[in-house]
Amino acid sequence: MFKITPIEDKAMQEELCELHNTKYLPADFCYLAANVNDDGSKILGLLGLCQCYFRGESGIIHNVTPFPGTYDEEVIIIMVRTAMSFLYRCGIQDVILDEGACDPVLAKKMGFLPDENGNPAIDLKRFYISPCHYNKDEKDEEK
Repeated sequence: MFKITPIEDKAMQEELCELHNTKYLPADFCYLAANVNDDGSKILGLLGLCQCYFRGESGIIHNVTPFPGTYDEEVIIIMVRTAMSFLYRCGIQDVILDEGACDPVLAKKMGFLPDENGNPAIDLKRFYISPCHYNKDEKDEEK
């Protein structure tokens, strides 16, 4: 079983960034994906880390980092969707992925598509109206 949890303690966030070989961004919110025991009370293994930030009505996901030697695409997608949900509940509509935040193929699987500047972006309001049809609607518009 795995669990996605926000990391509020900045010292812990910094330590987790070090373990994930990623830059610590102290102003960012942080989410951790981890294998846990059956009741969720004990971490058994680290799976991934995501740091995100917002200002005004825009957000940015700075990194989507699997734990070294571990990669579970489903877990990573769920972790990013958790961060997206948080941003959406904070009133953020547009989110972009920072350059190099994750693999472009994974970005597309998560619903991020190039914006007018070519940056992987997602309109959370449109996404949460119909998550299953979000990319389909974009493909239909391209035709």
